[in-house]
Amino acid sequence: MTRQPHDPQELPIPQPPLPRVGEGEQPEPPGAIEPEALGAIEPEALGAIEPEAGQPAAGGRGAVQGAPAGAPVFCGRWKLKPFELPRPVLLRPAGPLTLHDFLARPDPAVLDELNALDAEGLQAVALARLVGAPPDMRLSLFGEPGHTIRDVVRHVQDGTPLGVRVIEAERKLVGLLLTEALRPPD
Repeated sequence: MTRQPHDPQELPIPQPPLPRVGEGEQPEPPGAIEPEALGAIEPEALGAIEPEAGQPAAGGRGAVQGAPAGAPVFCGRWKLKPFELPRPVLLRPAGPLTLHDFLARPDPAVLDELNALDAEGLQAVALARLVGAPPDMRLSLFGEPGHTIRDVVRHVQDGTPLGVRVIEAERKLVGLLLTEALRPPD
């Protein structure tokens, strides 16, 4: 039996716009966790996709210009892993806008572009962010171990309920990174 690809236009992805920094500051919902309260927890450990214990994280290249080799790179209050820098935050006709490029020239319009993406655009961004990760890398998805990047890509491509959750998690992560980078320093 073969899987029928799900039409990306039919993906039931709720897309509430992410607030722009400084616009209509809203109080934190009850129980919200401030990043400072998380201590040494890295942002990707809070995400939906994380390597299983004993598995290497996806490797990558990228460094912020002018930063010494091996120096930590920050996006707002979050310390980034090097593999996060070359990953796209937005796909444009001229080519992907990587997190590295965005951090070099933060632009609030990028957050607006992300919020304007339809289900197909969000699916494309999620797939582009998964490129380069080892296909056999073992993952826990939403607390369930035993998945691989290859599984995740298939779920995202097919628009399965799990794939839709991954797409939404990637949208939220990218929105967080963009918002943190645009946030004025304390």
